[in-house]
Amino acid sequence: MSRTKLSGSKFVIGEKEIEKIFKNNGFKIIYPEQLTIRQQIGLMKNCKHLAGIVGTALHLSLFAKNGIEITVIYRTEDIFRAQIKINEMKNFKCNYVDAHINFPERFNVKFPFAVSDKKIYTQKYLMDMGFIPKFKINDVDFLKDINSEDDIVRIIGLDKIKKLPKLNSRGSRIKMRLLMFATNFIPIKSIRRNMRYKFTNR
Repeated sequence: MSRTKLSGSKFVIGEKEIEKIFKNNGFKIIYPEQLTIRQQIGLMKNCKHLAGIVGTALHLSLFAKNGIEITVIYRTEDIFRAQIKINEMKNFKCNYVDAHINFPERFNVKFPFAVSDKKIYTQKYLMDMGFIPKFKINDVDFLKDINSEDDIVRIIGLDKIKKLPKLNSRGSRIKMRLLMFATNFIPIKSIRRNMRYKFTNR
């Protein structure tokens, strides 16, 4: 389930790289906005493993069979309760992958949604699924992960960052800061820690 054909606030930096890994491992890439409702529902009814960036498109999983496998890739720290409720109701075998990258405020990016296949949690999932060769990950790797500005510039590329839409007013910057504050300080940290990457076999 891809969002790479979307634009504006729905665009997610780095999704194409993750999409390519799934495609190389036998997944069919679909773009819901290019399909009719009938086609979308038909694909869901025959789906055995649904994967995609978290968002309303994944709510199509309501039409999937009970008990299928679903991979929810996070683009923010928000845990998206609606999708979790759907997963529980349909008794899905769930993979929650924390692939998101927080943009430093100095970049002044308008839509700071980014994911990376280089993030440790993402690579742990990809290794567990057999999508990439295995390598040893220690606790130090998890602690440092992709957090610094240098990491973000290295992975995304400074040229690409410079081309991203920017916040062009003080009011917009304040609004974005309030949004990020609300996202980061909702008192559910223990839940978020568990959602980093939980791979369960039922």
